[in-house]
Amino acid sequence: MTPPGNLQRPGPEAIDLGAVARLYSCSPRHAIRMADAGSIPRGFKVGSLRRWSRVAILEDIAQKQSDAGIGGRD
Repeated sequence: MTPPGNLQRPGPEAIDLGAVARLYSCSPRHAIRMADAGSIPRGFKVGSLRRWSRVAILEDIAQKQSDAGIGGRD
C-alpha cells in the first residue's frame, strides 16, 4: 500500500558518510577530514559507523552559504 500523493515521507534523521559527501560535493574521505578538523559537524557513532544529523548538516550548509553570500533571495 502506498501513501496518498499529498503525503510525503520524512527523510531519515541520521545520514551516512556517502550522503554527507554528496551534500558537501566532496569525496567521502574529505568529508571525514572536514569532520575531524571541525569544519563540519562531527557526527556520532552507531557501533563502528559514523552518522550525522541531517538537520545539523543542512543547517551548516545554509550557514556557510549565507556567510559566503550564496543562494537565497536578494
